[in-house]
Amino acid sequence: MVGGRPSSGGAATLGRPGSRSSLAGGDEQDRILDEANNNVKRNAFYMKRAIDEGHTGDAIKFATDMIYELRTGKLSPQNYYDLYISVTDELRSLEAYLEDVHLAADKKSNLYEKVQHAGNIIPRLYLLVLVGCIYIRTQTSPAMDILFDLVELCKGVQHPTRGLFLRSYLTQCSKDKLPDVNTALQGVDMSDPKPVKDAIEFLLQNFSEVNRLWVRMQHQGANRDRARRERERQNLRMLVGTNLVRLSQLESIDLATYKEVVLPRLLEQVINCKDKIAQEYLMDCIIQVFPDEYHLATLETFLGSISQLQPKVNSKDIVISLMNRLSSYALQSPHAIPDDLEMFAMFRDYSKTIMQAKEGMPVPDVLSLQVALVNFASKVYPDRLSYIDDILSNVAVTLQSTGSKTAPAKGVRHVVKLLTVPLETVSTRVLDLAHYANVLQYLDFENRKQVANSIVQSVLEAGAPLTDLGKATTLFEYIAPLLRDLDDTPPLDDSLKYEFEAEQHDVARLVHLLNASNTDAQFALLQMAKKQLCSGGPTRMPFTMPALAFSCLRLIPRVFEREQREDVDQAVKSKNVFRVVHQLISSIASTSPQVAVRIFLATALASDRCAFEEITYEFMTQAFMTYEEEIANSKEQHAAVQLFAGTIQHLSALSEESYDTLSSKVTQHAARLLKKRDQVRGLCLCAHMLWTSKCGGKNRGEAVLSALQRAIKISNNVMNAQEQAELLIEILDDMVHFFEKEVQCINAERIKNVVELVQEHLADLEDGRATKTIKGQFDQIVDRIKAKDGVSTYSHDAGDGFAA
Repeated sequence: MVGGRPSSGGAATLGRPGSRSSLAGGDEQDRILDEANNNVKRNAFYMKRAIDEGHTGDAIKFATDMIYELRTGKLSPQNYYDLYISVTDELRSLEAYLEDVHLAADKKSNLYEKVQHAGNIIPRLYLLVLVGCIYIRTQTSPAMDILFDLVELCKGVQHPTRGLFLRSYLTQCSKDKLPDVNTALQGVDMSDPKPVKDAIEFLLQNFSEVNRLWVRMQHQGANRDRARRERERQNLRMLVGTNLVRLSQLESIDLATYKEVVLPRLLEQVINCKDKIAQEYLMDCIIQVFPDEYHLATLETFLGSISQLQPKVNSKDIVISLMNRLSSYALQSPHAIPDDLEMFAMFRDYSKTIMQAKEGMPVPDVLSLQVALVNFASKVYPDRLSYIDDILSNVAVTLQSTGSKTAPAKGVRHVVKLLTVPLETVSTRVLDLAHYANVLQYLDFENRKQVANSIVQSVLEAGAPLTDLGKATTLFEYIAPLLRDLDDTPPLDDSLKYEFEAEQHDVARLVHLLNASNTDAQFALLQMAKKQLCSGGPTRMPFTMPALAFSCLRLIPRVFEREQREDVDQAVKSKNVFRVVHQLISSIASTSPQVAVRIFLATALASDRCAFEEITYEFMTQAFMTYEEEIANSKEQHAAVQLFAGTIQHLSALSEESYDTLSSKVTQHAARLLKKRDQVRGLCLCAHMLWTSKCGGKNRGEAVLSALQRAIKISNNVMNAQEQAELLIEILDDMVHFFEKEVQCINAERIKNVVELVQEHLADLEDGRATKTIKGQFDQIVDRIKAKDGVSTYSHDAGDGFAA
């Protein structure tokens, strides 16, 4: 023992139940706290001055006066905590000084006797704790003798708030003073298990006293203040939990010690305190602070103790907390779960016990318990879908028993979690759950859409191909709120347009995961998707039809390749796939004509590779019709003409007549564009199309020349001189290109005429950066002309132009 117990007079004064002080009001609280803090600062100033002057007695006296402020009973726990922090912060200076004094006196400073002179028990015990920790750190006395003495001495303060903070100070000061497997304290033989056991016993005793003081707070004051006292207790629960945290940090507590000593003592204390707030908080603390492996080994014991708690204790939340903790552990360390430990059965059975014990448990509470079970089952046993399906079956029965078509308002979020939590671990295997749809139907449109979005995101993140028609059909049924308007679908709000478009883009991405190895199976998948997506209406189809159309286009080469092998039996024909693509594109031609034109042209190229001339011509015709009937914007028209020219340039299976018809059509559309510069550039593009086409060979020199001459004629009507010069230079560049390609109609004389025409227009331009750039381009073309054989040599002079 460090010394005797404090005088009984001090303990009786502060510990007598009848001596409670009523709390002050809000403004009065602030006044009292400010006054106390000022006294603390004043006494701390004098204490530090005494320390600087080496007056130990005066330093202890001023420290005593400073700690005396903690005797107040008029502050709320939060304000008392602020005061406590101010006092203990200042005590660090005294602790460092007294340790130096003690060591300077060769550990014979009799500090313990000096602090015993404090006239009041509160300052005396704070100083005893401080000095006791100095004795342990300087190895003056055996650590456990001092700590056990201090834990007993602290019983002298029985006021709940003051006692809680005093014991908190003891826990704080002793946290690095306890014998443990990796500590070396004076007089402690670590080969002897007794010191370690004593350290555990010390923490258990201190926890028991702290909890008892905390529970006693509920009996302080009148019944009308009960709600306020409960709030205060909640604010102080950390002081109790800190003891459990410190206990869990002892490395000497192995699984056997926890199972045989620590957990039984803790559960005994929790059960015997018979207080709802304490039992709920402490059970959760035990779950959170001790290792997962310990919970696995003591699962049955812990669950069994829950039934011994007070009837009003929220047992459900305790079980949910434990399941969530273990499920997270299983997700991080799946191999750490013993194969012979049937945890799911234990939790499932205990959940049933809770629901039976609390007759008439609200449906939202039942659902929250089932959510935890699903979370646990999906993370701990991801390969056992039957566990999840059984839970969903029970939930469906529970929701059916309410007699309502939708889940209770307070239970909706739990139902959503029930359906989305498994997606994290089982992903697309939710499609194998027989009762998933039975629960999904109890959600309203918005929540069904939320679940649908979660399913889509899960499938996309997994990236696994959807090969089975049945599962793919089930998937599309689950995400129906994203695919079409249902009876309860609200009107689309403009503010949600971005969200809607993002959803439809995700659905389109989903289509690309439909990928069966067999062409017949793949076509069946696409036909199913077509049936589902074509019901989406004009708002959704522009997003989903292109994806479906391109999926069909990817299928066509596979089908066509199998058609060429006579020994292969397949139901689907490539022409059938082209027919489906035609239907898909036509459905969006009026709402998204630009996209429709692009897909028509892409399909024409696909059919051309299959040598289906009539189909190719049909798709080209449909592209032109869509262009003529639906596209009015000049920029979009110019872009379409470029696409037409590029597509026709790559076609090879058309007859001469069909090619001439289509190429003439493109040339006509190019010449009819709104802006003259677009007309010129479109005609130049047509010239390239006519010359490099794979249909009919290189015999269209006159058509090339006609297109270029028409372009020159149009450029002459351009009013802007600079733009006119630029266009003529582009035409000249193309003519030089065709001359290099030996197009007979493009000869040196024609090039010379265009060169002279350009020179005339350049002479009219004003000097400037733009003019300099244009002339630079012209000079580069002239240099190309000079380098070619067969072209008359021109000498270039910046002032005189070209001369023969």
